[in-house]
Amino acid sequence: MLNIVDKKDIIKLLKEEADNKPKFLTYSAPVSFFDINLVNSNVDLMELTAKLEKSSLPFTVLISGPAGTGKSYYLRYLAHRIGKNVIEKTAAELFSRYQGEPAKNILNLFKEAEEKNAVIIFDEIDSFLSDKHLIRSPHEARLVNECLVQLENHPYPIGGTTNYLENMEKACIRRFKIQAKFDYLRKDQYAYVYRKTFGFQPPKDIEQLMKLTPAIFSLAAEKVSLENVSSDEKRVFEIFLGEAKKSTVRNILEETDKTYENILINNAALYTTPVSDNYNKILTGFVKVITDTGHGSGFFISNDGFILTNKHVVKEEKLVTIELFSGRQVAGEVIRTNSLDIALIKISAENKVYSMPIRTREINISSTVFSFGNPGNKNQVLSKGCITRYTNVNNTQRIETDCFMDCGSSGGPLLDEYGNVIGVNVEGWTKGNANLGINLHLSINDALRVLNIKVKEADNIK
Repeated sequence: MLNIVDKKDIIKLLKEEADNKPKFLTYSAPVSFFDINLVNSNVDLMELTAKLEKSSLPFTVLISGPAGTGKSYYLRYLAHRIGKNVIEKTAAELFSRYQGEPAKNILNLFKEAEEKNAVIIFDEIDSFLSDKHLIRSPHEARLVNECLVQLENHPYPIGGTTNYLENMEKACIRRFKIQAKFDYLRKDQYAYVYRKTFGFQPPKDIEQLMKLTPAIFSLAAEKVSLENVSSDEKRVFEIFLGEAKKSTVRNILEETDKTYENILINNAALYTTPVSDNYNKILTGFVKVITDTGHGSGFFISNDGFILTNKHVVKEEKLVTIELFSGRQVAGEVIRTNSLDIALIKISAENKVYSMPIRTREINISSTVFSFGNPGNKNQVLSKGCITRYTNVNNTQRIETDCFMDCGSSGGPLLDEYGNVIGVNVEGWTKGNANLGINLHLSINDALRVLNIKVKEADNIK
């Protein structure tokens, strides 16, 4: 794996020669081996390593990115290549409850590095070189200041890793002259890493998985080894899939909503001819949302993969399956929900999708409308009706129609006579198990508002 060894073994491993045979970086792999194809970096790491290996000058390297992407491992590998030992420290090892002790620990650390001809690696460096607004005590402030001084003057290489670059003090970031970002594996890397790890060709649907890291493969490899099932191709994939799902959910839960704090979507050009003329285009923007307990409907509101559906469709799930018009299934991440029964899902922008045009202007009662959904065991059912009235529920507008809806239609779009989205299917009035033919839809304006989504380009239908 790209996360490796106990600290006691690091110096011993640094002295080992690289194995000429390719191997995956498991916990027991020698640090002298590094495979660029096992990480996703924004810089050419082999070129960077070669340059630093030839240079006699000290350098500072900061690597940011999600957990498990190989940040610490690369720094250990780099130390090996330039012929130096490694000293790794975390905030917990540097902090002390005694006044002045953290700064003293820093001084002793840099002195030790000089004595041992070692590269210092600060793991989770953001936890003590925090943005000044996040610093909680004078002790932390002194630690930051002492680190800044040492980063400027220390005569040996220094490396740092962080999962949260945005939490670091800007002055600290500038002290690192070389910066790289490691990210989740690209989908085109999945098959390579899978073969490298397990020796089997992966199933084609491996590309549906999200947020995979080298660490996930390594954890699965360890479990395969513990169960002694390395020759059982089916069991190997079951173990890997289990680790992938757990890690993906964990990564999603750890990431804040900040990534999508301000969502601005570009509205598609509105349809101005009858819905029958635009039906095939409308189909491409419609999806089935599949969960562990059932299915519902949804639709694209942008070409970069944002989907609207109902909250009661996704419930508390963080990952769902999205079935596209073509029948292809991809992973969807639930990134936002609201108690007004609306939810926002995101699929990878790598998937080519077509958004439905959004009409933000209200249309008259008795106007012809169409409800689109996946009722029961039927797919892509378009039903015609009219607006019977507008109601207000919890300060949001509900559109009442007599369009046919049934279980599975939830989350689908309500369309005007041309096929532009004016609302989202929410619920139907029933008596017993019978639908009474009166259904409610949340207006598209309120759906976007409560999810904090802004639309660029107002509609052009008067």
